[in-house]
Amino acid sequence: MSQRVLGISWVHGRFQAVHVGGAGTTTWTCPTAVSDEGFGEALAAAVRETGFTGRRVAIVLEHRSLLFHVQETPPARGRDLKQLLQRLVAQSRFFEEPASWGRTPLPAAKGKSRHLLALVPASLLRQLRLACLAHRLHLVSVFPVAAPLSEELRKLSAGKEEVVIMAAEFPGSLDLLLGRGDGQILFSRNVALSGAQKAERAVQEINRTLQYAQQQFGAVVNQLFVLGDGAFATLKDHPIREGLRTTRGAGDSDLFHLARVAAALPVKHPLNLARDGQASRLAVRRWAAAALLALVAGTAATVGTVESLVQGRERKASELERQLDAQAQSQQSEAARQREFRQLSAFVHTLDPAEHPPVPELLARHLATHWPSSFRLGELEVHRETNGWRFEIQGFTRDQPSASAALIEGIEKAVGGSPLKARVTDSTRRRLMQGGPGGPGSVSGQPEERSFFLSGVIE
Repeated sequence: MSQRVLGISWVHGRFQAVHVGGAGTTTWTCPTAVSDEGFGEALAAAVRETGFTGRRVAIVLEHRSLLFHVQETPPARGRDLKQLLQRLVAQSRFFEEPASWGRTPLPAAKGKSRHLLALVPASLLRQLRLACLAHRLHLVSVFPVAAPLSEELRKLSAGKEEVVIMAAEFPGSLDLLLGRGDGQILFSRNVALSGAQKAERAVQEINRTLQYAQQQFGAVVNQLFVLGDGAFATLKDHPIREGLRTTRGAGDSDLFHLARVAAALPVKHPLNLARDGQASRLAVRRWAAAALLALVAGTAATVGTVESLVQGRERKASELERQLDAQAQSQQSEAARQREFRQLSAFVHTLDPAEHPPVPELLARHLATHWPSSFRLGELEVHRETNGWRFEIQGFTRDQPSASAALIEGIEKAVGGSPLKARVTDSTRRRLMQGGPGGPGSVSGQPEERSFFLSGVIE
């Protein structure tokens, strides 16, 4: 029984999944376009709808951030070449963040080695990995569409070293692959097609690719192979360039087919964008497995322990990353509060250059926003003392004692919650609770009103 793999094609938001391996093959198509933020939810639905019970996930994508670049290098091999390309990619700053990339060699030119780089932002690859980890899945490979399409180059009726163009039709776009009949990729680009000028746009981009082949590789392209009935019907009779033959390709541009091919491609494929991270994790797993197998004589229980250990570390790494994000948000909030405090301090200093804030006015304004409509203010007295300010509030209410006590408690909380560091030391409500004198009493001449008071200090 072959190993189970969940193959996913994610082309400009179009999400399709195929369960490869096991007893049979099942497929699922997301009914709506999938954004970067919605990938995890679509992945969960794909696992559920296809009945996938394995762990390995392979993705083929065409994304707005994906780009191809031809990079020249001095002669180098192995680790030296990898380190050289890493330095050149970092210096080029293709994105505003580090890039994840794959590469495939190109024919040399003028004594210099050349490589075709496929690049995406590292954050996109990290997001795909975390989405897989959240569902206990293992992302083994991420390919650009050019990788599975290169397998279709070998099926064409072209010579092994003949340079051709293959145009693959996808919903809303056309993928142009410049390559040779032996499967060698020379360049790839995706063209968005929409509106009434789709044919003219496709012809224009094909001509640009023909010129690129002549300039970069000195190749005259005489064959255009088209995958997709709609694109072939549009281009077969359209004049593009004299001598260029347009032929229906024998391959298939169906997105399920791309997902199946991507699931079958080896993890060590040079255009696997997740290859470096995958290789490092595999190295850790092999080392840990070898050490444990040496201690317990290679029992099956030890293999399961290693798998659990590695999965736990990956989940901890995911949780740590989420905690760091939360910590960064908390620090930003604290910085905002500090800025607001400095602005309030500057406002107070502006009102009183002598740095004595207008405490009575500020307290009166604060009370005005929290004063109950059924209360009548009789007197507000605020005077300065040695270590602060003392205030006393007197007023009248027509409410019942129980209701007025609740409203007085609300005024106490409002005073205590003011930015003046006020503290209520005595009030009508507190005396009522203590059972002493000082409760709301009737006002002479107005028996329906009851008096109340609050007093306290402002430090």
